[in-house]
Amino acid sequence: MMSKITVDCSKDNRTNTSGPSCTVVDVTARMTFLISLQHRHEAFWRSLNDLWRRGHENKCGRWLQTHNVLDQWLADVAAETITRWSKEPESPAANLVSGYLWFGCVHWPEADLKYRRFAPRFKDPSPIFKGPDNLNEMLRMPLDKLVASVRLSFRDSESLEDFRRRMEKQFQAQLKAYLARLQRRKSQTRAHADWAALKFAGKSYPEIARTELAKSPHRDAEQAVRKAVLRFAGSIGLTLTRETEEQLTRQPRSLARSTAAAGSSL
Repeated sequence: MMSKITVDCSKDNRTNTSGPSCTVVDVTARMTFLISLQHRHEAFWRSLNDLWRRGHENKCGRWLQTHNVLDQWLADVAAETITRWSKEPESPAANLVSGYLWFGCVHWPEADLKYRRFAPRFKDPSPIFKGPDNLNEMLRMPLDKLVASVRLSFRDSESLEDFRRRMEKQFQAQLKAYLARLQRRKSQTRAHADWAALKFAGKSYPEIARTELAKSPHRDAEQAVRKAVLRFAGSIGLTLTRETEEQLTRQPRSLARSTAAAGSSL
Protein backbone atom coordinates (compact mmCIF):
# COMPACT_ATOMS: atom_id res chain seq x y z
CA MET A 1 0.00 0.00 0.00
CA MET A 2 1.35 3.39 -0.95
CA SER A 3 1.93 5.74 1.99
CA LYS A 4 0.44 9.21 1.93
CA ILE A 5 2.49 11.91 0.23
CA THR A 6 1.66 15.33 1.57
CA VAL A 7 1.32 18.25 -0.84
CA ASP A 8 1.04 21.73 0.60
CA CYS A 9 -2.07 23.41 -0.90
CA SER A 10 -1.21 26.86 0.48
CA LYS A 11 -1.26 29.69 -2.06
CA ASP A 12 2.38 30.56 -1.32
CA ASN A 13 3.46 27.35 -3.00
CA ARG A 14 1.24 27.65 -6.06
CA THR A 15 2.56 28.92 -9.36
CA ASN A 16 -0.90 30.29 -10.02
CA THR A 17 -4.29 30.12 -8.36
CA SER A 18 -6.93 28.98 -10.78
CA GLY A 19 -9.96 29.44 -8.57
CA PRO A 20 -11.26 29.05 -5.02
CA SER A 21 -9.40 27.07 -2.38
CA CYS A 22 -9.80 23.28 -2.38
CA THR A 23 -12.31 23.12 0.48
CA VAL A 24 -15.54 22.80 -1.50
CA VAL A 25 -15.30 21.06 -4.84
CA ASP A 26 -17.54 19.70 -7.54
CA VAL A 27 -17.00 15.94 -7.22
CA THR A 28 -18.71 15.17 -10.53
CA ALA A 29 -16.45 17.56 -12.39
CA ARG A 30 -13.41 16.18 -10.56
CA MET A 31 -14.21 12.62 -11.67
CA THR A 32 -14.81 13.87 -15.21
CA PHE A 33 -11.38 15.50 -15.16
CA LEU A 34 -9.72 12.22 -14.11
CA ILE A 35 -11.42 10.45 -17.00
CA SER A 36 -10.31 13.20 -19.39
CA LEU A 37 -6.81 12.91 -18.00
CA GLN A 38 -6.85 9.25 -19.02
CA HIS A 39 -8.21 9.99 -22.50
CA ARG A 40 -6.30 13.16 -23.30
CA HIS A 41 -3.08 12.74 -21.30
CA GLU A 42 -2.34 9.01 -21.20
CA ALA A 43 1.34 9.68 -20.40
CA PHE A 44 0.31 10.78 -16.92
CA TRP A 45 -1.05 7.35 -15.97
CA ARG A 46 1.39 5.35 -18.09
CA SER A 47 4.38 6.94 -16.42
CA LEU A 48 2.89 6.21 -12.98
CA ASN A 49 2.23 2.64 -14.07
CA ASP A 50 5.83 2.29 -15.26
CA LEU A 51 7.07 3.62 -11.92
CA TRP A 52 4.91 1.08 -10.09
CA ARG A 53 6.03 -1.84 -12.26
CA ARG A 54 9.71 -1.00 -11.76
CA GLY A 55 9.22 -0.77 -8.00
CA HIS A 56 10.82 2.65 -7.70
CA GLU A 57 9.25 3.49 -4.36
CA ASN A 58 11.59 6.37 -3.66
CA LYS A 59 10.72 8.28 -6.83
CA CYS A 60 7.07 9.11 -6.30
CA GLY A 61 7.91 12.55 -4.99
CA ARG A 62 9.91 13.27 -8.12
CA TRP A 63 7.07 11.91 -10.26
CA LEU A 64 4.69 14.42 -8.65
CA GLN A 65 7.14 17.21 -9.45
CA THR A 66 7.66 16.08 -13.03
CA HIS A 67 3.93 16.08 -13.69
CA ASN A 68 3.26 19.34 -11.82
CA VAL A 69 0.97 17.72 -9.26
CA LEU A 70 0.48 20.58 -6.82
CA ASP A 71 -2.72 19.51 -5.07
CA GLN A 72 -3.09 16.96 -2.29
CA TRP A 73 -6.25 15.40 -3.72
CA LEU A 74 -4.50 14.49 -6.99
CA ALA A 75 -1.53 13.04 -5.09
CA ASP A 76 -4.04 10.99 -3.10
CA VAL A 77 -5.55 9.69 -6.34
CA ALA A 78 -2.09 8.63 -7.54
CA ALA A 79 -1.46 6.82 -4.24
CA GLU A 80 -4.85 5.08 -4.33
CA THR A 81 -4.28 4.12 -7.97
CA ILE A 82 -1.02 2.36 -7.10
CA THR A 83 -2.77 0.64 -4.19
CA ARG A 84 -5.48 -0.58 -6.55
CA TRP A 85 -2.93 -1.87 -9.06
CA SER A 86 -0.96 -3.60 -6.31
CA LYS A 87 -4.04 -5.42 -5.02
CA GLU A 88 -5.05 -6.57 -8.51
CA PRO A 89 -1.91 -6.64 -10.67
CA GLU A 90 -3.62 -8.73 -13.37
CA SER A 91 -6.65 -6.44 -13.63
CA PRO A 92 -7.47 -4.40 -16.75
CA ALA A 93 -6.79 -1.24 -14.74
CA ALA A 94 -3.28 -2.33 -13.72
CA ASN A 95 -2.54 -3.28 -17.32
CA LEU A 96 -4.00 -0.05 -18.71
CA VAL A 97 -6.51 -1.82 -20.92
CA SER A 98 -8.51 0.53 -23.12
CA GLY A 99 -12.15 0.83 -22.15
CA TYR A 100 -11.53 0.54 -18.40
CA LEU A 101 -10.86 3.17 -15.77
CA TRP A 102 -7.20 3.01 -14.80
CA PHE A 103 -7.17 5.17 -11.70
CA GLY A 104 -8.26 4.55 -8.13
CA CYS A 105 -11.17 6.37 -6.51
CA VAL A 106 -10.78 8.50 -3.42
CA HIS A 107 -13.51 9.67 -1.07
CA TRP A 108 -13.40 13.45 -0.72
CA PRO A 109 -15.34 14.37 2.42
CA GLU A 110 -15.20 18.05 1.47
CA ALA A 111 -16.67 17.39 -1.97
CA ASP A 112 -20.07 18.75 -2.87
CA LEU A 113 -22.42 18.42 -5.81
CA LYS A 114 -22.55 22.02 -6.90
CA TYR A 115 -25.78 21.82 -8.85
CA ARG A 116 -29.19 22.00 -7.29
CA ARG A 117 -31.06 18.78 -6.72
CA PHE A 118 -34.42 18.42 -8.41
CA ALA A 119 -36.91 19.87 -5.96
CA PRO A 120 -40.08 20.93 -7.77
CA ARG A 121 -42.21 23.60 -6.21
CA PHE A 122 -45.92 23.79 -6.90
CA LYS A 123 -48.33 26.69 -6.98
CA ASP A 124 -51.50 25.88 -5.01
CA PRO A 125 -50.47 22.27 -4.22
CA SER A 126 -53.96 21.15 -3.23
CA PRO A 127 -57.35 21.21 -4.98
CA ILE A 128 -58.60 24.77 -5.19
CA PHE A 129 -61.74 25.18 -3.07
CA LYS A 130 -63.89 28.18 -3.93
CA GLY A 131 -66.17 28.16 -0.90
CA PRO A 132 -66.14 30.72 1.91
CA ASP A 133 -62.68 31.16 3.40
CA ASN A 134 -64.06 31.90 6.84
CA LEU A 135 -65.47 28.81 8.57
CA ASN A 136 -67.20 30.92 11.21
CA GLU A 137 -69.03 32.74 8.45
CA MET A 138 -70.36 29.43 7.14
CA LEU A 139 -71.47 28.29 10.59
CA ARG A 140 -73.57 31.45 11.07
CA MET A 141 -75.61 30.65 7.93
CA PRO A 142 -79.05 29.10 8.18
CA LEU A 143 -78.87 25.39 7.46
CA ASP A 144 -80.63 25.56 4.09
CA LYS A 145 -78.30 28.34 2.92
CA LEU A 146 -75.28 26.48 4.28
CA VAL A 147 -76.16 23.35 2.31
CA ALA A 148 -76.76 25.38 -0.85
CA SER A 149 -73.48 27.23 -0.37
CA VAL A 150 -71.53 24.01 0.10
CA ARG A 151 -73.08 22.47 -3.02
CA LEU A 152 -72.27 25.58 -5.04
CA SER A 153 -68.73 25.65 -3.68
CA PHE A 154 -68.05 22.04 -4.62
CA ARG A 155 -69.56 22.61 -8.06
CA ASP A 156 -67.27 25.58 -8.76
CA SER A 157 -64.19 24.18 -7.04
CA GLU A 158 -61.39 22.36 -8.83
CA SER A 159 -62.12 18.71 -9.52
CA LEU A 160 -59.61 16.03 -8.60
CA GLU A 161 -58.96 15.37 -12.27
CA ASP A 162 -58.29 19.07 -12.94
CA PHE A 163 -56.02 19.14 -9.90
CA ARG A 164 -54.08 16.13 -11.19
CA ARG A 165 -53.61 17.72 -14.63
CA ARG A 166 -52.50 21.03 -13.10
CA MET A 167 -49.91 19.33 -10.85
CA GLU A 168 -48.59 17.16 -13.68
CA LYS A 169 -48.23 20.20 -15.95
CA GLN A 170 -46.20 22.06 -13.33
CA PHE A 171 -44.08 18.98 -12.60
CA GLN A 172 -43.32 18.25 -16.26
CA ALA A 173 -42.39 21.87 -16.97
CA GLN A 174 -39.96 21.99 -14.05
CA LEU A 175 -38.50 18.56 -14.83
CA LYS A 176 -37.92 19.55 -18.47
CA ALA A 177 -36.12 22.73 -17.41
CA TYR A 178 -34.02 20.84 -14.83
CA LEU A 179 -32.96 18.16 -17.31
CA ALA A 180 -32.05 20.82 -19.86
CA ARG A 181 -29.81 22.51 -17.28
CA LEU A 182 -28.14 19.21 -16.43
CA GLN A 183 -27.58 18.39 -20.09
CA ARG A 184 -25.98 21.77 -20.73
CA ARG A 185 -23.84 21.35 -17.63
CA LYS A 186 -22.85 17.80 -18.61
CA SER A 187 -21.78 18.86 -22.09
CA GLN A 188 -19.84 21.85 -20.80
CA THR A 189 -18.23 19.85 -18.01
CA ARG A 190 -17.01 17.18 -20.43
CA ALA A 191 -15.53 19.72 -22.85
CA HIS A 192 -13.99 21.88 -20.13
CA ALA A 193 -12.54 18.80 -18.41
CA ASP A 194 -10.85 17.87 -21.69
CA TRP A 195 -9.42 21.37 -22.05
CA ALA A 196 -8.20 21.35 -18.45
CA ALA A 197 -6.54 17.96 -19.00
CA LEU A 198 -4.77 19.30 -22.09
CA LYS A 199 -3.63 22.38 -20.17
CA PHE A 200 -2.45 20.17 -17.33
CA ALA A 201 -0.50 18.15 -19.92
CA GLY A 202 1.38 21.29 -20.93
CA LYS A 203 -0.61 22.50 -23.93
CA SER A 204 -0.96 26.24 -24.30
CA TYR A 205 -4.30 28.00 -24.51
CA PRO A 206 -3.74 28.93 -28.19
CA GLU A 207 -2.98 25.28 -29.01
CA ILE A 208 -6.10 24.07 -27.23
CA ALA A 209 -8.24 26.71 -28.93
CA ARG A 210 -6.94 25.73 -32.37
CA THR A 211 -7.57 22.02 -31.91
CA GLU A 212 -10.74 22.05 -29.80
CA LEU A 213 -12.63 25.03 -31.23
CA ALA A 214 -11.71 24.73 -34.90
CA LYS A 215 -15.33 24.00 -35.82
CA SER A 216 -16.88 26.41 -33.29
CA PRO A 217 -16.09 29.99 -34.25
CA HIS A 218 -15.46 32.34 -31.34
CA ARG A 219 -14.61 36.00 -31.36
CA ASP A 220 -11.68 35.21 -29.08
CA ALA A 221 -11.26 31.42 -28.91
CA GLU A 222 -8.11 31.58 -26.79
CA GLN A 223 -9.77 33.76 -24.17
CA ALA A 224 -12.85 31.51 -24.16
CA VAL A 225 -10.68 28.48 -23.48
CA ARG A 226 -8.66 30.29 -20.82
CA LYS A 227 -11.75 31.41 -18.91
CA ALA A 228 -13.39 27.98 -19.15
CA VAL A 229 -10.26 26.13 -18.01
CA LEU A 230 -9.59 28.42 -15.06
CA ARG A 231 -13.23 28.32 -13.97
CA PHE A 232 -13.30 24.53 -14.26
CA ALA A 233 -9.97 24.14 -12.47
CA GLY A 234 -11.30 26.29 -9.65
CA SER A 235 -14.41 24.12 -9.33
CA ILE A 236 -12.34 20.96 -8.73
CA GLY A 237 -9.49 22.50 -6.70
CA LEU A 238 -6.89 21.99 -9.45
CA THR A 239 -3.77 24.17 -9.51
CA LEU A 240 -2.35 24.83 -12.96
CA THR A 241 1.17 26.01 -13.69
CA ARG A 242 1.79 29.02 -15.89
CA GLU A 243 3.13 28.67 -19.41
CA THR A 244 6.62 30.11 -18.95
CA GLU A 245 9.49 27.63 -18.99
CA GLU A 246 10.83 28.88 -15.69
CA GLN A 247 7.59 28.20 -13.83
CA LEU A 248 6.96 24.90 -15.56
CA THR A 249 10.35 23.55 -14.40
CA ARG A 250 10.43 25.14 -10.94
CA GLN A 251 10.05 22.65 -8.09
CA PRO A 252 7.52 23.72 -5.43
CA ARG A 253 8.95 23.78 -1.91
CA SER A 254 6.18 21.48 -0.66
CA LEU A 255 7.01 18.77 -3.16
CA ALA A 256 10.72 19.04 -2.46
CA ARG A 257 9.90 18.35 1.16
CA SER A 258 7.57 15.50 0.27
CA THR A 259 10.24 13.74 -1.79
CA ALA A 260 12.25 13.10 1.32
CA ALA A 261 9.12 11.89 3.09
CA ALA A 262 8.12 9.60 0.22
CA GLY A 263 10.55 6.87 1.37
CA SER A 264 8.32 3.88 1.30
CA SER A 265 5.82 5.28 -1.16
CA LEU A 266 4.47 2.09 -2.64
